[in-house]
Amino acid sequence: SVAGSVIYSDNQEAELARGNGARGEPVNHGWLNFAKQLHNRQLMAERDETRVFVTINPSVSGKTIEQLSKKNTQDALFRYGRFLDGLQKVQVETKPHTHVVDGIAWLQGEWNYADHGGSWDKESYKQLLLTLVDDMIADCMTITGQALPPAFFTYQTGASYTRDVDSSGTPGLHVGMAQLEVAIEKKHVYMVGPVYPMTDKGGHLDANGSRWFGCMIGKVWHKVVEQGQHWEPLRPICISRQGNEVYVEFHVPEPPLVFDRPYVLSTALDYKDRGFKVTDTSSNTLPIRMVEIVANTVVKITLASSPSTAAGLYVWYASQSTGGNGCLRDSDPMTSFDTYEFIPERGMYPEADVPALVGKRYPLHNWCVAFHLPVGYGD
Repeated sequence: SVAGSVIYSDNQEAELARGNGARGEPVNHGWLNFAKQLHNRQLMAERDETRVFVTINPSVSGKTIEQLSKKNTQDALFRYGRFLDGLQKVQVETKPHTHVVDGIAWLQGEWNYADHGGSWDKESYKQLLLTLVDDMIADCMTITGQALPPAFFTYQTGASYTRDVDSSGTPGLHVGMAQLEVAIEKKHVYMVGPVYPMTDKGGHLDANGSRWFGCMIGKVWHKVVEQGQHWEPLRPICISRQGNEVYVEFHVPEPPLVFDRPYVLSTALDYKDRGFKVTDTSSNTLPIRMVEIVANTVVKITLASSPSTAAGLYVWYASQSTGGNGCLRDSDPMTSFDTYEFIPERGMYPEADVPALVGKRYPLHNWCVAFHLPVGYGD
């Protein structure tokens, strides 16, 4: 059930009302299974029985980062204790064997994109996330006694939860940009990517979308933890302008860049200007004539005319104006071992029967993260 307190029977699943938030499977299942499969394949073993992979999920739905932090500054409930309790129980159950935490996944931010009693701006959310990362990593190391810190993975909050302005009216995708900045700046933190391309039930991922993104976490976990690679998502690294042409250069995990259609609910949709927009410092949107890929890692945005003002311009992608969605991805050929399932008797909507997906492995392309950055940006 949504609250996590009831396990539905087969009949109850079949009778779920449309709009019920029960998803059928959380992302950590897909993450663990795919990670273990990649681990086995790396060892060229059918099943490595010397390593047991364990996952816990202490999630609480519909909460701000304040309410989930070790120091809860919003209300009196110590929800962070669910995380500590889970760690301690695994530690007890695994004795006398060694238990280490090698990955944490943080999937939150929706309740800080609007007014739910918590922080509602980029800097506040960013500082709270930085503190949360330090607390969770430190508590893992203390409880298990492990010498090395776990990798911390995050998604980027977006899709229909995206908001273009914060509590003070300042533009900038405050939650998504805060998460991206933490992943770029903070050691041991890795942004897997956005969730807008996966199938959903209206904001939240459905069972397939959840497993799909879980496989994305497993892919990145394997690269970072087992293969020792650095990881960054598909993101802009340089934005420049020549006349009425704006060039956005990207870090692309697997070039070349490709325009594709993300899934919204169970339908693949295209978006005006591929999900891009350009605004001036007064938040006026400048008309775009064309958006095109002009090199393996570069997108060119041709404006309808050269800006008449010398003031700065901003490039947006996957903003609220496109429902938090965009059409840019890389060409990563990896697919999951799991396949997209359509099981109508388990509460799936009829439209989830997507011929392009059913029975096929989930494609693990890396989609571009949402961003709001000035022309002239370059790290």
